[in-house]
Amino acid sequence: MNITWYYGIPGNYTFLNHQHAPKRWSNGHTTICDSENDRVIEINENNEVVWVYTDKHLRWVRDCEILPNGNYLITDSSNNRIIEVNKTTKKIVRTFTDFRLLIPYEADYIEEDNQIITGANQVVLMFDYDTGKVEDSLGFWYLFAPFLIILLIGITYQSITCILEYRKMSDKTWKQRLKSFNIYNKFISISVMIGTIIIFHYIFAFLWFYGIWHLLEHIPRPQRALS
Repeated sequence: MNITWYYGIPGNYTFLNHQHAPKRWSNGHTTICDSENDRVIEINENNEVVWVYTDKHLRWVRDCEILPNGNYLITDSSNNRIIEVNKTTKKIVRTFTDFRLLIPYEADYIEEDNQIITGANQVVLMFDYDTGKVEDSLGFWYLFAPFLIILLIGITYQSITCILEYRKMSDKTWKQRLKSFNIYNKFISISVMIGTIIIFHYIFAFLWFYGIWHLLEHIPRPQRALS
């Protein structure tokens, strides 16, 4: 297999650093999310940068789509938001965010429904494009959240009682305190609850990847002609 195109210089992170989601558009241009450099670049057929969007508030951009109106839909992953940026002014004209939107990877505009669809952490959110509000959602977030809250309360309670128990044993050395039955039991309880959270996360992530996201990949996406 021969490489027919590439962009960047190996080892030179001023060009690209942890890049994501390179996309070739119908006008021959390519958009790339330069994640570690907190920017989105657009290059032409000659690998010349023709458009750059960066901002001091951007954190780990992960995806970029060009909307029918010519604006850019950017997934600002670590800021838990999707933003629409005007191509000419480079100003943010819309922001889509929600308390369930945690570290999103990608967002798409569904023209026939006038919706922005995105997903993160076992939940899919569908935003109304005009209002920016969530119209619908699906996924496992609501199933996982009650267990997570209960476990976090348990971890907090056990941690506080563990500290209080430790302070009561002022007449013993720190090694004797840690070896005491009560302290040991609380450490075990805290470890089990943290382990349970991790296990739940991977179970729901597995169900998400092989279930809902697999279905979403089959949503037809209209091809957009760009000038």
